[in-house]
Amino acid sequence: MLKKVVCLALPGTAPFEFGVVCEVFGIDRSEMGGPSFDFAIATADPGPVVTSLGYSMNIENDLSIAADADLIAVPAHQIGVVDERYLDVVRAAEARGPGC
Repeated sequence: MLKKVVCLALPGTAPFEFGVVCEVFGIDRSEMGGPSFDFAIATADPGPVVTSLGYSMNIENDLSIAADADLIAVPAHQIGVVDERYLDVVRAAEARGPGC
């Protein structure tokens, strides 16, 4: 069952796609009959993360919060070399398999 969702905020994250993930998983809609998720945002180096539009978002959680996530969301981001730490998080989630 999908309970914990972590959105990765990579440098160059596209704000619209980031916002969609936050809207879908980050808002508690249980009073309206919708699901409620344990939602968090994480980045490799907590602090300011510059978006593709040039403004920064302050992200407090490091990637360790994703260690037991059921779903890792990766919004669109500027094309470039991706820090291996993000790839390690995605690979670990894939290795845990569905329903972890």
